[in-house]
Amino acid sequence: SVLLTEETRLKMQQQAADLCQKVGYHCAGTVEFLADNDQNFYFLEMNTRLQVEHPVSEEVSGEDLVELMLSVAAGNKLPERLRHAEGSEEFKTKRCWPV
Repeated sequence: SVLLTEETRLKMQQQAADLCQKVGYHCAGTVEFLADNDQNFYFLEMNTRLQVEHPVSEEVSGEDLVELMLSVAAGNKLPERLRHAEGSEEFKTKRCWPV
């Protein structure tokens, strides 16, 4: 969302990454939050699959999410640039990546 500050976006990214790590989830997925006008945000749901709109995230991020998902499923680690919650790319806000 264009309404989120960078600080709120980073907090969401960290909470999504923490959730995936705590539950041992190691594949593509979507963590969704609701946010209010005061930058408070609340967990809504986690979907353990790529969303139908994943091509938008691929276009924004320059990453092939399907290729990455298959690579992780084959036992490979993600590239180092994707292993941390820090950063401002939209896909890292929504997607869980193994760390």
